[in-house]
Formats: sequence, structure tokens, C-alpha cells
Amino acid sequence: MDYIHQTVKREVTKKEKRQQTLLVFICIFIFGCIFFFASKMGIFSIIGYIVAIAVVYYACKVVGKTKQVYDYTLDEGRFTVLLTAQRKQDRMFVRPVHDFLSYTNKDGINLEKSNYEQVLYATKHPDYKNNKYICFRSRSTGKPSLLVISPDETMDRAILDCLHQQDQTEQIEKIVEQHTKTEESTEQTER
Repeated sequence: MDYIHQTVKREVTKKEKRQQTLLVFICIFIFGCIFFFASKMGIFSIIGYIVAIAVVYYACKVVGKTKQVYDYTLDEGRFTVLLTAQRKQDRMFVRPVHDFLSYTNKDGINLEKSNYEQVLYATKHPDYKNNKYICFRSRSTGKPSLLVISPDETMDRAILDCLHQQDQTEQIEKIVEQHTKTEESTEQTER
């Protein structure tokens, strides 16, 4: 069978940004120390420049790095989730989604034709104890829809169940609204 591997990434948190910024200042301080003492001793050569530049380059590279959330594998509509990092309240923020929109789930629903465009968030579904779900916003209607990930015992494979029926729209919108409030509350607490 052919498998498609794709790494999903998340944004760097404020705490990580502060840590990385501190690291940059430390690296710049080290650069300054190398420059100062080498100049005083009169031995500032090409090697000193190379070392100093390498230190600053490493610092910039660390700051620009995006943290990985998890890798997913797609195979004929089945969704394999390898959880490697989860955030507060077991939430996973997933982007981008465009890499797997052309695949079909177990019910034969083509996700690309269903106009799923934007991943809003992924979290535990309140009505499905051990399941995760990803919330999409429809490109055509603008309304949110759910894509449920139902893991088996090994957490090795999962089946996509697409919940996009009209009678669930109101329930989904309430979940989205509640999630937004939780996010705003979390951000205020972090500040």
C-alpha cells in the first residue's frame, strides 16, 4: 500500500518565543565577549569571525523554528495519527489541511468536494469520550463542520467519520463558540 506522510506544524507559543529571544540575547552576548577579548588580545582572526557568526546563525535558526505537533499518514481514506505533542486540555491545533483534502473517508465522502477549507481546531469531542475531532469551516457555506478521528486500542490507526449533516450545525457552532471563549480565557490567564 502507498502511504503519504505529512508533518503538521503548530505556531510557537509566547513562552517559547520568550525563551528563544533570551537565547538570542545570550548568543549575542557571547558574540560580544568573543569580539571584545579577542580584540584586546590582538588575536582576532578569521577563525574568531567564523565562530561568532556561527553562534548568531544558530540563534536565529532556533528562533525561526516551528514546533511539530504530530505526523499523520493517509491510506485510502484511513487516518493514522501519531501523537507526539499535545497542548493544554488535550487540544491540538492543526494546520495546514490542504494536503489531504483530495482524499476520501470511509463513507466515500470526498473531502475536497465537500469544500472543507480551514481547520479551526482539534480537541476531544465532548460526546465521544476517547475520540479526537478536527473542526473545519466549509468554503461554500461558511459553517463549521466536524471530522471525527476515532482511534482504536493501539492509537495506531483511526477512521474518519465526517459529521456535516444539517441537524448538527447548531451543536457544532455551540462547540466552536465555547472553544473560542476557552481560548480567550486561556490567553488572558497567560498574560
